[in-house]
Amino acid sequence: AWFYGFLAGAGKIATGKDMIIHELQAEPWAPTETKTASLAEQNKSLDPKRLRQRFTYGEATGMREMYLWGVEWWYWRKVKFNDPGVWDVAKQEINRIQSQSSQ
Repeated sequence: AWFYGFLAGAGKIATGKDMIIHELQAEPWAPTETKTASLAEQNKSLDPKRLRQRFTYGEATGMREMYLWGVEWWYWRKVKFNDPGVWDVAKQEINRIQSQSSQ
């Protein structure tokens, strides 16, 4: 995270513009198509704990905007597998970050 924070700081100095995190990976990468992968297989690369860590990593860069790759997967997993784990973590983390930034 420090490396990307450094790049963001250097970019701000050089261009005067803030950098953003574009497409921070927030969905699983299974050896098969995600839609056919079991929950156990999906959890190998992204489960609720790892998703929380992705948010923490993004914040650690110091960049103020984060765009996440995989939001539709959180919802699909909640509906298709009746597993709201990643959906709930995402809601918690987004609410936490928004409340911190409004203080």
